[in-house]
Amino acid sequence: MKRFNIVFFIVAIVTLGGLLSACGVGKNSDSNTAASSSSEKTLDSYLQDVKDQGLTVDDQGEVEIADLSKQVKATSGVRFNGEGGAHAKLLKFDNDDLAQKASSFYASKQEQVHAEGNMLLVMDRSLQKDWFKKYQDAIFKQ
Repeated sequence: MKRFNIVFFIVAIVTLGGLLSACGVGKNSDSNTAASSSSEKTLDSYLQDVKDQGLTVDDQGEVEIADLSKQVKATSGVRFNGEGGAHAKLLKFDNDDLAQKASSFYASKQEQVHAEGNMLLVMDRSLQKDWFKKYQDAIFKQ
């Protein structure tokens, strides 16, 4: 009878251990979180890439989120002057839908816009379209 109890106990431990590992109990999820957040690029680093490609990025600074229109629900942003002094913003949003809504808002204000994922590039219409495309490619084709 003792031998049966010992075998039953060992089988129960192995089974319970398998169930717990299948459920993820005891696994360190911080390593996945750290890997995904460390690979996320900052808006400043996007602009550094633009500079590295030889495009103008002057008077760079943070966008005051509180000063944006109510229709623009960005979580962060950087402003800069591009080629010919054209005013520009690179904005980040919580999700793609909010970026698209903000894109529509700025387009209705006659701004040049390009939204991709949860990011939005906004530039003055004073900048020629081919120059806008250069900034767009430098930021979004990385």
